[in-house]
Amino acid sequence: MGTTDHGPLTTDHGLRGQVSGLQSQPSNFSASVSAVGEAADCAWFKRLLEDGYSGRMAAKMVGKSSGWWSGPDSTYQRWVRGGAAELARARREPVAAGDLTCQIEALGWFIPAATYFYMQTNRTLERGSIAEAIRRVISLPYTPVGWSRKDLERFLGVLRMDEAPVCPEGLREAILARQAAGLPLVPGRVARQVKVNPAVVRFGRNPTDAALDMVNAAGCSRFARVNGEYVPLRAGQRLQPDDGSINFCVWVLWQFPSDKCSARWGVMVGRFQLLLLVDAMSLAIRARSFIVRPRSSYRQEDALGLYNVFMRQHGIPEEIFHEGGAWNAGRVKDCLDLLKVRRHLVHSPHNKAAVEGRFNKLWTVLSGLSGGQIGRYRGEMERENAVLTSCQAGHTDPRTVFPSLETALAAIDQAILEANATPVQTHVGRWVPSDLWEQHVGETPLRKLDPATEWMFAPYCVERKVNNGINTKVRLFDSFSIPFTFAAPWMAHFHGARVRAYFDPWLPKCHATVVLAAPFEHHAAGVILGTASQTNDIAEYARLMLGLGFGPSDEGRVMRQRQLAALRADKRAITGSGRGLSIVEQRDGLAQRRTISEAGQPISSVLSIADIPVRDSQSAEPDRGDNNSLLAGRAPACRPASEDPALQEFLDSET
Repeated sequence: MGTTDHGPLTTDHGLRGQVSGLQSQPSNFSASVSAVGEAADCAWFKRLLEDGYSGRMAAKMVGKSSGWWSGPDSTYQRWVRGGAAELARARREPVAAGDLTCQIEALGWFIPAATYFYMQTNRTLERGSIAEAIRRVISLPYTPVGWSRKDLERFLGVLRMDEAPVCPEGLREAILARQAAGLPLVPGRVARQVKVNPAVVRFGRNPTDAALDMVNAAGCSRFARVNGEYVPLRAGQRLQPDDGSINFCVWVLWQFPSDKCSARWGVMVGRFQLLLLVDAMSLAIRARSFIVRPRSSYRQEDALGLYNVFMRQHGIPEEIFHEGGAWNAGRVKDCLDLLKVRRHLVHSPHNKAAVEGRFNKLWTVLSGLSGGQIGRYRGEMERENAVLTSCQAGHTDPRTVFPSLETALAAIDQAILEANATPVQTHVGRWVPSDLWEQHVGETPLRKLDPATEWMFAPYCVERKVNNGINTKVRLFDSFSIPFTFAAPWMAHFHGARVRAYFDPWLPKCHATVVLAAPFEHHAAGVILGTASQTNDIAEYARLMLGLGFGPSDEGRVMRQRQLAALRADKRAITGSGRGLSIVEQRDGLAQRRTISEAGQPISSVLSIADIPVRDSQSAEPDRGDNNSLLAGRAPACRPASEDPALQEFLDSET
């Protein structure tokens, strides 16, 4: 075997040695010359890689596609293993086709028809049956029983024929003779032409499912397409939110006897929802919100709260990659549009791989940090799930086996801090998420959120015409709505104008920020007209007295309303030190919301279980020892912010 030269192409001695070695091999001369030419391209490609070019750019300069150099059987990888001799060895003389192969290939419709039937014969998830496909072809012009007219038209469209072809009698007998002799129905050369790539089979059977699994590549979430090229993102440029039920159970004080557990012990046990906001490039978790609802669900106002706490701490990102549901609700989309944040609706976990990977990291860390871990999947942990069932049935006190809410929050914050400080290794490099975030955001700060725009995050937005104020109805509970009226002295000048009113009916002082929804006289749409106060006496009375009822018959309705509305929301922005803006809110189900804390301090240091009234002495938390915060650090420093460089591009695209 000749020598292999992988060095730079400064002389042709290396290639001459390869040619001399190839001439000693039992290969024809044309194959040797072609192999030497490919070896020269490979050496050039290698030099470009050593000079710092990416594989994609180097292949483009050599004039090759990505398949030429990527993969264990690619031309470049074969050259790396054995040089030009290896390339020449792969070029074998073609084997002469047999008579049966020639007969089949002479029929232009035989191979396409067999391929069509191969796609139809469902042998496995990604494969069909070559034998069954050949049997269907030799049966033509008889088509399968049950085919409709559309099925036949689709088949003839693939063959580009007006009617079903007829398989020659001699060809059918020759194929059946091979079957009788115990041989494959067709030679291997024909079988290789009939067989279809597994990915094509999946796309042919279920295009939507195949696209979710194959087309949406996880790596593309760290690149942006600019002028036809993919360029790496900057930290803070693209955020990905998502939700997940934590992998361990938590108990919270619950004064409503909605189940056997709360009726006996005065607490409710569940997994509840953790919302995360993750940077796509750095993989840093920059905000989290823990939502406690009786049904372990979350709403669009919870998504708005997560965005609000992030933007107040860090700034406004350029774009958001989010899924459907509450993340794609009307108020959420309207808020992001007002803030000039590009929205991208994703249909696959591969399009939000950053947040999915961070959830996997957190579940792994929390499985070792927290007690009462029941696994990621239903029924995974046998003993813990049996204890959970006993607690839900009221037989076991959850406070003796599962952590409290405050303990769970401390564990979640510690897991987030650990995930942000743990180096990650990907195909684009190795970095520490928190450090990369600080570096990029320090070089290119995010747009600062103006405090005057807080109204954009209001959970309610209605579009009405101004007619003696703005009149609407708000459904505070299922099947129960009350009228709201917003009025202001300046509304007399905008009688009949189409406006949008943004408000929060749970605030002690309910006001609405009014924005012009359509052009009116000399005012353009989008102009902020001012603030209007809620003036409806029924709404004010209902907001204060809702749920008290007027007799024993109302007790069931009152209890149901309180259960549906009761909420504990714990939102927090994440910084490098673990201390960011935190907002903890609690609702009692009676149209009253209490902000427990709103500061840049560890949550466990400002929130105590004593803040919530205990039903009786039996409901008090048992002594579990010191429950101090697991986090430590310094208060967040103010970071300067500048205008988003992509904002002008966003505005230009709208005009």
